[in-house]
Amino acid sequence: MFKETWHLLAPSLVGLADSSPEPSPGDLVVVYNFVLAVALLLSGKQNITLVEVVDELDNNNLLKPQMDGERAKPNQIVFAAFAWLSKSQMKI
Repeated sequence: MFKETWHLLAPSLVGLADSSPEPSPGDLVVVYNFVLAVALLLSGKQNITLVEVVDELDNNNLLKPQMDGERAKPNQIVFAAFAWLSKSQMKI
């Protein structure tokens, strides 16, 4: 599930090597903590926007520093996390 978006996750999340072509031992812990943080933000607030989630993650130092014009990758990984969480909710 995460391998398809690794090219976005690695340069965006604190704790992952920017140029890492695939997860290394321990990297999935960083990704799971990111997804958990997204889930907690979604469950704790009604009508939250993607931008608000990205801002909160950035404020909590889960995202690598980026300029305003470089927000595309963090936006994409948060959107992917929304999809992963939605997909997991649909399984019975």
